[in-house]
Amino acid sequence: MTEKYSNILYPFELNNANIKSYYKLDEELRDIIEESGSRETFIRLYRQRLKFLGDRKYRAIDKRDWFESLKNEKDLYAIKIKNKLNIRIVYTMMKIKDIDFIILLSVFKEKDKKDYEKAIRTARKRMGEIK
Repeated sequence: MTEKYSNILYPFELNNANIKSYYKLDEELRDIIEESGSRETFIRLYRQRLKFLGDRKYRAIDKRDWFESLKNEKDLYAIKIKNKLNIRIVYTMMKIKDIDFIILLSVFKEKDKKDYEKAIRTARKRMGEIK
């Protein structure tokens, strides 16, 4: 079986062995960012959030302007990147083969709270594929 998660390669290669992304996420993120005109700003903010997440793991959500624990979701969180696109990246933390991973599952532009519903459904489906 092909792994459903991989290293983060877009918009930069992340050198953190414990942060992975669902295999389609890089492409989905590319589609959002490349049309935005704010690629460099996004890269700076995204890199900053991923470093903080890798260092703090479960405690990252204490920085509420960058992260959030999703309401009524036991094991889903979101990275918040507040720029003109207002991007959210839904992630989880799970153990795979006795190793703890942070897995980025879905990405979307938040326009209103209903945008979360689809992203959460997508994230749940992808978690099932990974397990």
